[in-house]
Amino acid sequence: MHFLKGFEKSTQILLKLGHEFGQKEREKPQELAAEQVNFVIRLNLGSHPAKFWDADGREAALSISPGETVIHPQVWYKGQVCVNLIGIRNRGFAQPLWGMTSLEAQQGLRIYLARMKIDESFRNLKSLLGMTKLWSLPPGQWQIIFGSALASFTTLVQHPVPSHV
Repeated sequence: MHFLKGFEKSTQILLKLGHEFGQKEREKPQELAAEQVNFVIRLNLGSHPAKFWDADGREAALSISPGETVIHPQVWYKGQVCVNLIGIRNRGFAQPLWGMTSLEAQQGLRIYLARMKIDESFRNLKSLLGMTKLWSLPPGQWQIIFGSALASFTTLVQHPVPSHV
């Protein structure tokens, strides 16, 4: 985990951005815990969901009703890492959101929900600026285009065109 060197471990939180946690992740919770890095990871409940066990060896059930929040504190992931597991299922949502964190469960959930708002804002901004296919461009090209568009948008917001023009 060479990318973690030089960071203040007590204040660092790794938040999985862009992808849900699955079996092919590079940063596994075991490695993060060994590096003493706090993390918040959304679980992928696809065909092979992660399993968690409490201190008595009972499996933590990943079931939740609409409108409910479920917390499984201090459960073990793969028998190696102790995490707090939290799930929410808002009414009207087809799927629940489950996450594991090295932080207090509610704090991890607040951080993840804030991340979701940032994602949604970014997606809305890309749509507003007509940049929904931006990621299909080569990396250097999309960064230049997005940076230019964001600078233009910021300028317009800070200095709107007078209505008499």
